[in-house]
Order: sequence, then C-alpha cells, then structure tokens
Amino acid sequence: MNQTGKKDTHIPRIRYSGTLSGPEQSHLASCPYCQTAFWDYIEKEETIRAPGHLKASVLARSRDLDVRLASGSSRLSRKLSFLWFSLRVGTAVLCSLALLFLTPLLTAGGPGPDLAASQTAYETAGRRRAARYDEITRRAQQQYESVERFSWRLEQLPYLNREVSNYDEEEK
Repeated sequence: MNQTGKKDTHIPRIRYSGTLSGPEQSHLASCPYCQTAFWDYIEKEETIRAPGHLKASVLARSRDLDVRLASGSSRLSRKLSFLWFSLRVGTAVLCSLALLFLTPLLTAGGPGPDLAASQTAYETAGRRRAARYDEITRRAQQQYESVERFSWRLEQLPYLNREVSNYDEEEK
C-alpha cells in the first residue's frame, strides 16, 4: 500500500529487458522502488565485465619489441617532420604571393583595357596636378611682381624721407 491507500503495482523484473510502455515509463520515473530495482538489473545483467587478466596482458603486450617497432614506424623523424612542415608552409606562402600578384590581372578580364584605363587615369591626374602647380606658381609670380611695383612707387615719392626716422633724437 502506498500513502494514498492504493496497492502499488511495481514493474516486474522481466519487463526491464524489453521496451517499457508509456505508463510503465512514467511509473518508473515516479517510483523509487522500481528505480532501484531497474538500476540493480542494469548493473548485474546489462553490463559486460572485462576479464581480470585483460589489463596485465595489454600492458605486457605493449612492452614487446615488435609492437613498439610497429607503432613507431608510422612516426616520422624530427628532421623529416620539420622538412614536411617547412614544405607545407613554403607552399602556402608561395600560393599567397601568387594570389596577391595575380589578383589585379584576374579581375575584370586581365591586363588589357583596364591597365590602359588606369594608366590613362594616372596620366590625367598627373596633368591636372602639373596644371594646378603651374597656376599656383603663376599667381605667386603675379603677387611678387605687384609687391615689387608697389615698392618701386614708394621709392619714387619725393616727400618720403626714408633716411630720417620719426624717433631720431637729433631732429627733435
């Protein structure tokens, strides 16, 4: 009898070896007695136990010379491993450089019109830059000449006495 006064119907032990139905699964989830019985059944019946001498025989066999030679023959020496690593890295670097230099040629159909267009654009930009520089130089030359003319006119004025300063003490 359980706490509610109903008789418990536990899952028979023989049912653990097959597939449990939905009501049996929900009963197993809620009944501590059936859970304990189920775990005991799994531990005793379903687990495969290794023979006692297995560990000792595996360790003894791993120490044999023929097993050690067979397992070591698949490994490469350090120098050969380093050479293989270097070849892989070198190949990757060469592929990267090839892609780096060939990408402009691969885009937009090769070196034909795009290369000529970029060359033309570069030359046009150079001509614009040269024209701008010439314009700036011409303006600077005009301003310099303007200042020179102004200075010459100032020298031609008769009333401007450039040799005597306003702060000369002899004149006062």
